[in-house]
Amino acid sequence: MTKEWNTLIEPNFAQDIGLDFAETLVPLKDIQYLAIHHTESQGMDALEAHRFHREARKWAGIGYNYFIEEDGAIIKGRGCYVGAHVYRYNRVSLGIALSGDFDSHYPTEAQMESARKLCLFFMKQCNLQSSQIIGHREFPDVSKSCPGRNFDMDGFRNWIEQTRLVNR
Repeated sequence: MTKEWNTLIEPNFAQDIGLDFAETLVPLKDIQYLAIHHTESQGMDALEAHRFHREARKWAGIGYNYFIEEDGAIIKGRGCYVGAHVYRYNRVSLGIALSGDFDSHYPTEAQMESARKLCLFFMKQCNLQSSQIIGHREFPDVSKSCPGRNFDMDGFRNWIEQTRLVNR
């Protein structure tokens, strides 16, 4: 069972850099998945992703709910509002993007730690299991490698589950 966003709070460890959106965003209400992404571009930061999504994709702004910089900084994208990151699943998923191309590189340790921290935060709030952390490529009808061949989704889920067991 998942909780509605109006009963949840934003993580206080995410930086709000004041991104502006071209339209009014709709609150998320039923989170069933945490969707993991990569930017497919080395060195892209949250502001660049925001500009790219607005200008090239013609979206309201950054499609991800949260963005993790290469140094591990967690940036609020859309926050607790419907994202634009997994076709047909945006209303039931929270999108977390890590800066980088993980087909040719690996996430930094700082990024992995921040992704774990953010996932654990929302798993607790939404009563989710580690099996509900899904790589973009694992959603139906997705042909991308996202979050990249070098991002081990099974290993990431196992690491999170081990952390949950230790912290019970």
